[in-house]
Amino acid sequence: MNNKKLFLTGLTASSLMLVGCGSDSNSPAQVSKNCEASLMTLTQKGDAFETVQLGTCTAAEPAWAYFDLDTGELTDESGEWDIAVKRMDVKVNDSLTSAVVVAQDHYYDGEGKPLEGEFVYAHGQTELDSFLSATTVSAEDYVSTAVEPAIKNDDWYQYQYPGGFTALDDNYWVIGSSEGEGTFALMHAANISSAYIATFKFYVEQVGAGQFSDTALSVDVSLVEVAETCVDFQSQSTITCSSGAWDVKVDIKDKNYKVLLNGGASGEGYAKAYGPVSVDEYTTGTTQGLSFAMKADSLASAFADHSPWAYGADSNSPHSVLPNYRVYAVNFGDEREVVKIQLTNYYNELGESGQITMRYMSLSDDGQ
Repeated sequence: MNNKKLFLTGLTASSLMLVGCGSDSNSPAQVSKNCEASLMTLTQKGDAFETVQLGTCTAAEPAWAYFDLDTGELTDESGEWDIAVKRMDVKVNDSLTSAVVVAQDHYYDGEGKPLEGEFVYAHGQTELDSFLSATTVSAEDYVSTAVEPAIKNDDWYQYQYPGGFTALDDNYWVIGSSEGEGTFALMHAANISSAYIATFKFYVEQVGAGQFSDTALSVDVSLVEVAETCVDFQSQSTITCSSGAWDVKVDIKDKNYKVLLNGGASGEGYAKAYGPVSVDEYTTGTTQGLSFAMKADSLASAFADHSPWAYGADSNSPHSVLPNYRVYAVNFGDEREVVKIQLTNYYNELGESGQITMRYMSLSDDGQ
């Protein structure tokens, strides 16, 4: 990477950039409802690396903060971005690859559980050397970026030659809507015909209903036509995917079948799913504790496979999020230098959560 572009020494800690929210076509895609993703530069004079704080709003209204490592600026999903954060979620642009450079295994026991003593006594300064001294990574350690659906293909259909497709109709998912306001659906793939038509059924539970409907919304999707079919729980109908109001999308592209959720890596909403489960396990999406077990679509990357965070590692603050100070590398696949990244705090100086401190510099630079 061009160091002249990478290091923005003219910026100060008081430099603050807010990306506004709104519903018009010019509004950045990372903004959710009334919240604004933000950028504050925290680089200190004499630092060999850049430090920024990416504000991703509240747990109730999280927002993706899309960041360009070349320019050091906040952008949006349709712009030139390299890494994005939304509270504990981290994703890398799908044109890039990423790797773990320093795994920080000593923060965990043999079963992968956080060691409290390691987490509570560590801070950004004590782990600065682990960041600076990380200067190499093997080519085979890089992971390509790809969407990992919460609803796995192997769980909703089976393919056997020469028999063809079979719907795994005993497998159901409880899905929360993209609005995140108490609308749910119980979904399964009910049938796949000999003409390769997959029939999905959605038993919708509107806000306050207390149970899934006995009558299903039935949606037919051809597995041999390149198309996207989007379902909206609130209207109990299929809608245009470009509207952004969809909850579930069945995406068919060149024998690549995906059931996607409008949330996480696949959309700007709040949709999550839990399953597969049997039809008798859940009669409502509001079952206590179910929301914590639901998962959104994610992006396979070094950050997704090896989280930079630990939840509940401090027994005196069991709901806190602490960094494990892993060091990651992001490879652009071109002439630009590989960048190393370390996330060092989940909170700002006021103790507000989802305010991510990130430092970064060229991987080959040890700060000397």
